[in-house]
Amino acid sequence: MVSASQTATSARMRFSDVSFEAFIWPRPTHGSADWIELATLLSPRGRLAARPARSLPVASDLAAKRLLVLSYAVRIPCRIVTTTQPGRRASVTLDAHFDGEDGQETLRIMSTALQRLSRGTTWLSEFNDPIPAARALWRATLLSNGLIRSHNFSFTVRGPSSERAAALAAAARVLSLSPTQARDNNGVRLSFTPDEADHLLQELLDDGTRQPWERNPSQLIHLHRSTMEARVAPDLVG
Repeated sequence: MVSASQTATSARMRFSDVSFEAFIWPRPTHGSADWIELATLLSPRGRLAARPARSLPVASDLAAKRLLVLSYAVRIPCRIVTTTQPGRRASVTLDAHFDGEDGQETLRIMSTALQRLSRGTTWLSEFNDPIPAARALWRATLLSNGLIRSHNFSFTVRGPSSERAAALAAAARVLSLSPTQARDNNGVRLSFTPDEADHLLQELLDDGTRQPWERNPSQLIHLHRSTMEARVAPDLVG
């Protein structure tokens, strides 16, 4: 027989790729917050480095799927291309491609969103309602930047720069959270207690904007499959 405490524990978000799949589905805002989230998903190191083909590397499969949901919402052309490098050390890379005449405009708007984030503690001041943007920044950070896992459901996120760390801290305060910050050789770390971690994850899932995709998920599943391409690179390893 499963006890109430065991049920509560199993219901908590666990810090794995499978659990974060839920962050793919919150409904886009169709506004500035979506561009903040798109830009953050594509800049886990704090900056956009556009390639000549108007493509950008994507950190994970989950981030790629969230990109498709958001790009569909803001009506921008986006394809996710998966490239497999065979050989003794096979690897898979993901790239977001922005095709056509709208591609350069898309990158420009995302660059503007990143300029907002570079303001650090004051980046939310221009939003009439800062909560959707704060949630968007944290959701994208967790999908693209990964976690430094800790025991007992606590976790730490690394800010790729002092400005991004300050922006994350400001967003956390809007969500009634106060992560501790510490600097190391890899940047600034923001750490949450177990209770704060649980509160943040619930904020990002139960934010009042979720769409009941479960009623008809086939449309978005088809969207993912039809806009994700697979390629196999030549095997250059003898």
